[in-house]
Amino acid sequence: MRKGAKFSAKGSCVILLGLMLASPAVAQNAIDTKLSPEQVSAYANKCFDRAKWFLEMPQFNRDSSIYYSDKAIQIVRENEPVQFGILTKIYSQEITARLYPIGILDSLAERGWGYFEQVPETERNAVQEFDFLTTWAGIKLERSQPKEALVLFTKALTTIQDDNSPETEARVTMGKGVFYERYNSTEEKKIALPYLLKSLDYYRSVGVEKKSEEVIRIYRSLVSRYSYVESDTTWYYLDSIRSALRYSRNPNYHAIYYSVYGRHLITYSAIGEEDMTQAQLAEGEKNIRKALHIIEQYKLYHLAVYPYSLGLIADLFHVNKQYDSAIAYYMRSRNGYLRNQEMRSAMTMISMIKNSYRAKGDLANALKYSELYTDEGIKFERESSQKSVREGELALSVLRSDQQLAQTKQRQIIFIIALVAGFVLLILLYRNYRLKQKSAQKLELLVAELSGKNSLLDKRNEEIELLLKEVHHRVKNNLEMVSGLLALQAAKIESPSAQAVMQSSQNRVISMGIVHQKLYQKGNLAAIEMKDYFQNLADNILDAFNETHRIKIGCEMPPIELDIDTAVPVGLITNELLTNALKYAFTEKDNGEIKISLQRTVHENELELCVADNGIGKPTNGTAKGTGFGTELINLLVRQLEGRLSVENGHGTQVRISFPYMHH
Repeated sequence: MRKGAKFSAKGSCVILLGLMLASPAVAQNAIDTKLSPEQVSAYANKCFDRAKWFLEMPQFNRDSSIYYSDKAIQIVRENEPVQFGILTKIYSQEITARLYPIGILDSLAERGWGYFEQVPETERNAVQEFDFLTTWAGIKLERSQPKEALVLFTKALTTIQDDNSPETEARVTMGKGVFYERYNSTEEKKIALPYLLKSLDYYRSVGVEKKSEEVIRIYRSLVSRYSYVESDTTWYYLDSIRSALRYSRNPNYHAIYYSVYGRHLITYSAIGEEDMTQAQLAEGEKNIRKALHIIEQYKLYHLAVYPYSLGLIADLFHVNKQYDSAIAYYMRSRNGYLRNQEMRSAMTMISMIKNSYRAKGDLANALKYSELYTDEGIKFERESSQKSVREGELALSVLRSDQQLAQTKQRQIIFIIALVAGFVLLILLYRNYRLKQKSAQKLELLVAELSGKNSLLDKRNEEIELLLKEVHHRVKNNLEMVSGLLALQAAKIESPSAQAVMQSSQNRVISMGIVHQKLYQKGNLAAIEMKDYFQNLADNILDAFNETHRIKIGCEMPPIELDIDTAVPVGLITNELLTNALKYAFTEKDNGEIKISLQRTVHENELELCVADNGIGKPTNGTAKGTGFGTELINLLVRQLEGRLSVENGHGTQVRISFPYMHH
């Protein structure tokens, strides 16, 4: 008789589970009904398995997986005793599968760890805790929170230190390699490689078909390590990922692979090739679009690879001078990063939009996005100092909302008061007056508090400006130290040609040092007045060549300010031209004159730098004097400025350089 009863209970449980999974209404009714611990465990695990099934291709469905996970969580929470072990398993799956944007994943991880800490000590799973904490540490790294990530990873290592099985040891070794590689500091990257290779050997020995997820994670870290460093090695590990993907049914990995592979195709030449071909670029675009197709097919818009892939397509449009299409894709990429709360990457897209507008020739929009990039950068850096101000604004908003509610209530009261005696009306009106008076007093206090916080913010802005001046001052001092070291080295060199090279290098360092000197000496930290700069540069070079008695350098130009990114190359070009003139223009003359000018041209938003001497002129035939490095440096700097260079020989030599300039 007991056997029959036991079979009946088991059968009814199976029937109940089938009905709950087949019908949401039945499932909700089951949730509302108190179940035994065995029934809760059976139902929650069935939902968990169903959620896991929807995480694999071809049936991958993010919404369905979230639905079954939520059902499992709900029934576990609503039935005593709460089985925290099941909750930890569900939360581990959700954050590992990356079902939400990065900010939400961080919050879910914090909640999930709270459930881990409530699991009885005898039931805790050390490997599961290690995987959860290392995944959470990776999320913190993606959110640019390295300190919190390091704390979590250290805690992960302590949870599993007593398990010495080969499988656990390989998992810990892989976790160390992946984390240290992603931590992105020089020392951690050095120690990451042995861990990655050791764990890779183990999982290969077990079989890639059985451990495809782990192998792909290791290969991705190796690709990250060798990208921009060793192209051939990167190609090898990308091909290795392709082989391992045959055994993976996770669409996230497929989308990431095709995006990274496409990026490598449009960035580096293939193995054995010196230059990239059009066929290779087309293949790169094909792979990136394949990644986007996978993302769209499985609705993976919350993953970072989505805006990243859009940015790569935008890069291709920019290279092909299809600037409108490039701008559109950069906009989409920025919006994707904003949705994922990846503010630094969103700022990068602003810079790319600015570059496309500039290349297109739309300088107005280029300036607009340049200013937006600056504003976003300042906002990002001052976020912590502005937190208190935002809290005050939030409080003010809440107060205004309360006032609106009070006014609505007041209208209702007035309508009721109209039906009662005048005496009641007077009482309620007096009460309303008192409420308004108290609200006004609260508002005055809040305004005073906000005024104090704004004063504090102004003070912090002044501190930031002082810090920038100190930075420029220290850079200038360091460059002077480099210049002094070059002078000491030159004094110990007997070769005149080598001494000349050292002298030229010293002058280049001095020209950059003057830029930083002008920045911290003037009130404007963003721009340099070039006439004053040229005069200081000329005095330094004349002193260096001991030619102050024989050569005069004049600077006839109106005051013009340039930003530091333009002033440095212009200063280096002027330094090279003055040096060449002092070396070669007056070898047959007792005295001479050099004139420097920087003027606006007839073209809008263009400047012309002119350095002219009345020396013997530049020879049209024969071997060039010197090493030629100065001329090569000038040409490189002119290309950096996107300018044009021309040389005229008449009564001496005139060098003219025209380059675009946006007046701020």
